[in-house]
Amino acid sequence: MEPRHSLLRRQLRKHFGAAGPPAELHEFLDAVDAAYRQSDEDRERLERSLDLSSQELLTRNAEMRALLAAFPDVFLRLDHDGTIRDVSAGRTQDLNRPALELLGTRIQEGLPEPLGRALELALLRAAEGGEVVSIEYPLSVSSGKKYWEARIVACGGGQLLMIARDITERVRAQEALSASEDRLRQSQKMEEIGRLAGGVAHDFNNLLTVILGLAEVVLDGLPEGDPNAADIREIQETGRRAAQLTQQLLTFSRRQIIAPKVVMFNDIVLNVAKLLRRLIGEDIELSCRVGPAVGKTRVDPGQMEQLIVNLAVNARDAMADGGALTLETANFTADEAFVLARPGALAGDYVKLTVRDTGCGMSAHVLAHAFEPFFTTKEQGKGTGLGLATCYGIVKQNGGRIDVFSEPGRGTTFEVLLPRVEDAVPLTQETSEAVPRARGAETILLVEDDEAVRRMTARVLRARGYQVVEACDGEQGLAAFRTGDSGRLSLVITDLVMPRMGGQKMADEILRARPDARILFVTGYTDDAALRQGERGRAVLRKPYALDELVRKVREILDA
Repeated sequence: MEPRHSLLRRQLRKHFGAAGPPAELHEFLDAVDAAYRQSDEDRERLERSLDLSSQELLTRNAEMRALLAAFPDVFLRLDHDGTIRDVSAGRTQDLNRPALELLGTRIQEGLPEPLGRALELALLRAAEGGEVVSIEYPLSVSSGKKYWEARIVACGGGQLLMIARDITERVRAQEALSASEDRLRQSQKMEEIGRLAGGVAHDFNNLLTVILGLAEVVLDGLPEGDPNAADIREIQETGRRAAQLTQQLLTFSRRQIIAPKVVMFNDIVLNVAKLLRRLIGEDIELSCRVGPAVGKTRVDPGQMEQLIVNLAVNARDAMADGGALTLETANFTADEAFVLARPGALAGDYVKLTVRDTGCGMSAHVLAHAFEPFFTTKEQGKGTGLGLATCYGIVKQNGGRIDVFSEPGRGTTFEVLLPRVEDAVPLTQETSEAVPRARGAETILLVEDDEAVRRMTARVLRARGYQVVEACDGEQGLAAFRTGDSGRLSLVITDLVMPRMGGQKMADEILRARPDARILFVTGYTDDAALRQGERGRAVLRKPYALDELVRKVREILDA
């Protein structure tokens, strides 16, 4: 179509003929032509500019979408009511639905009521207050439970921007850290309880030593047929039962005297399994699965038998209506991941014992207290609460680790790890016991801080013909050894734990001065490997003891 200003110029030329229009009109038309040419150039420039801007906008929009798609977070544009108007492509697979299917739906749809309501309140606060609102929430997806952190902010025009970030790894790390801290606190608490239990058992053993000893003295002095003899024997029997309780406390606190040796662990499990079939009852199915080539471990065999029996009895009591009890052994290597997951664990090679039952299981509260002494869920008179505490002490004293896993209605599993060794299993040697003489005339240095125990022991030894020098602690005992005629001392009997100077330090000083000195430790507890019987002339007698046992031990050492 011809421009209007060109058509006007042609019509004017036709009107004015050969003379043409006046000069002023020519100037006007020239100005109009120039203006139109300028307008066309401006229009073309504007169109080119718009084309460039449009292309740049499209390019930037594509770049932005690519950036958002590559970003680990999910970006959503929402209406004030939570309707999704736009969503970035990144990580929407974790939302369990494709991005296109999310458009037009409400962000709170399909969520549990408390979570949906919390999300609606967050949207309202962001829309009305103009503030950035943060909310954390779980979301069940096909790959399992995910945890999200969302930040919502108003972006004008009644629109909201929601940035959702997957924080599953962070939440699980926090949960793992919290669980580790709980286990660490539990371990520290068990250590404190163990020290307390050991101290109580030590003091109580001193009392029992006097009670049992004096009961024996009185019983020996009664004439045949005396009616009081039965009462004295009842006192002795009650004292022995009390001694068994203190022995369990010492085992828990890891202060029991043990005699470790290298054993094939499978042999111990198989031997105990034969006894368990009669112990747990016919309504419980027992399976014993020992792994092939399970390694050796250095433990006290008697304690290992007690450990397995205690765990089996605990399982039996959890299966009142019958069930299945399984014992399994295997080699196990604790790697770095295992050590990180279980505070206090050490990397290395172990023999692993698993004891699994199908019983009633334990609640989280019971599980947290399972190894504590005197904690029990049984009714009064059905148990002391020392069974699992004893297991804990046995495993720890033998250098191992014990863990328990349980849920109500899903049974209980105990896992015991004992360090694996490559030492050879020693051959058992039968030794003939010498028959000790009941009396003697040698001189004995008796060092004991408990006055009642010292007085009773000295009385019994003197009654058997021995000369006794008494001391109330290690310093006094060492002074008596140095100032007196040490050559005439045939034996030193000493308690281990005493004020000012303990028995072990005193014995070290005596042996430096006289390497052939004979030492008998009479103690309520110890976990010191230096006190194993036979080492450097030392021997150990555990409190509480029978007087005849003391006299036989003294005679045995003197005659050796």
